[in-house]
Amino acid sequence: MLVVTSTVSVAMVVGFANFIQARSISRTAAEAELYAEARAISAHLISAFQIANEQVLILRNTAPIDGIIRAQANGGVDPYDGSLIQAWRERLEAIFTSHLQVHSEYTQLGFIGLADQGREIVRVNRMNGEIRVVPPSDLQRKGDEYYFQAGLEIEPASIYTSPITVNREQGAPTPDLIPTVRTILPVFATDDHLYGMLVINADIRIVLENALAAATPTYDVYISDSYNNYIHYSPTDGITHSEFSFVERFDPPELLSRD
Repeated sequence: MLVVTSTVSVAMVVGFANFIQARSISRTAAEAELYAEARAISAHLISAFQIANEQVLILRNTAPIDGIIRAQANGGVDPYDGSLIQAWRERLEAIFTSHLQVHSEYTQLGFIGLADQGREIVRVNRMNGEIRVVPPSDLQRKGDEYYFQAGLEIEPASIYTSPITVNREQGAPTPDLIPTVRTILPVFATDDHLYGMLVINADIRIVLENALAAATPTYDVYISDSYNNYIHYSPTDGITHSEFSFVERFDPPELLSRD
């Protein structure tokens, strides 16, 4: 009985030790796999924001931006080719429209000047699936908006990406409560003084869903920021749920409070 008891005890100890070791190895392998997948997803998210950065630089280098600046400094007529400032605005409206047609994640493109408390110079919106040029009479002053103030602090050749906030028009949130990220590039005149800024508004849900579709994760994914705004993405169903702090009854999952 002593021999049997000793043998069984040793077997149990060895078996338990093997179980602990196997569990540790399995956990380490699972963590490594999740870490690798998270890194892969992160690369696609970074790429999505880099695309917006590239697009705002492309817009800056289009002819109407400098044409508008020259014309406004010369009484409304461009001394370079005689174009009226209105003609340059219409050309920029056409460029903005074409960009919105290509990029479904963009909800608004704008060129804002510093003059007249941050008066918009050109703006094109996507509203209810339609792309609309905003007439001059409806252009707004954006000087009090936080992102305009942030744009004043951007270093030359630098780009600012805003936190996620609700889109606002006429100083109030829009009824559709689109969660918006803004990409902002300062625009300088030839004498190096700050003239205004280019702003791309993007629906962050579409930005993230496109990035995740490209990443093809095999696990459910939560993406969150420091304000606990989040989306839940399923490999089979896409974004199944999203919540943002500016919405009433905001209640992020307990998962997001963990380290």
